[in-house]
This record gives sequence, structure tokens and C-alpha cells, in this order.
Amino acid sequence: PRNEALVNGVIALVCIAWALKSPYAQLQPVITAAIIFVIRLVQKLGRYGEASSPSASREEQSQASSKRLARGFLMTFGSLGMALILVKWLPNALAESTSFMLPRWYMLNITTITNVVPIAALFVAATLFR
Repeated sequence: PRNEALVNGVIALVCIAWALKSPYAQLQPVITAAIIFVIRLVQKLGRYGEASSPSASREEQSQASSKRLARGFLMTFGSLGMALILVKWLPNALAESTSFMLPRWYMLNITTITNVVPIAALFVAATLFR
């Protein structure tokens, strides 16, 4: 578990460094991190899965594998969607519907924030989910 968190942290830091280095990378680091963390979550769920015993039938193993894949996708893309809504959509919706003014630092760094916060959310989801 400690080694797993370290690997997830390195993956997240590489994607964040990519997002910070390239000012033109809109969501490529986030998409790459999402794909990697889906794979990591499916592997993690495979270790702790209910039908990972060799005595399970082929259908049970196939069904458990499908459930693991669905859980991995839901956890990864659910946390990605929540982070993007929190960072990108919600502030813009508040600014458009009310007289709320977005801070200058937010407007100047929206691309960086849109990349870093979802990658951090993916890291937390992949590391803490069991």
C-alpha cells in the first residue's frame, strides 16, 4: 500500500509537471492520468476482488472482472468529473448567474488549475479507494 501510493504520486507529479511545462496542453495530461489511473484501479481491485480465487468458475471470474472494470471507470471518471465541475463549471456558472466576480489569479491560471486539480483528485481516488 505504501509503495502503491508512491507510484500513484509519481504518476500524478509527472502529469502535473507536463501540465505546468506545456502552456498549450489543455486536457492531455488529465486524459493521460485518467487512463493510467483506470488501469491502476482495475489492477488494485483485481487483487482485492471477490472472485480472484482459482476455484471460482469462468463465469464468476468474468463477471467479477467486468465489475472491477466498471468500478475502476466509475471511480476514476466520477472523481474527474467532480473535479472539473468544481474547478471549471461552478465558478463560471456563479459568475454568469450572479454578480460574483472571479479573481484575476483564477482567470489567469484557469488552464493550470483545470489540469492540476483533476489530476490531484484522480491521485486521491486511485490511492484511497479499496
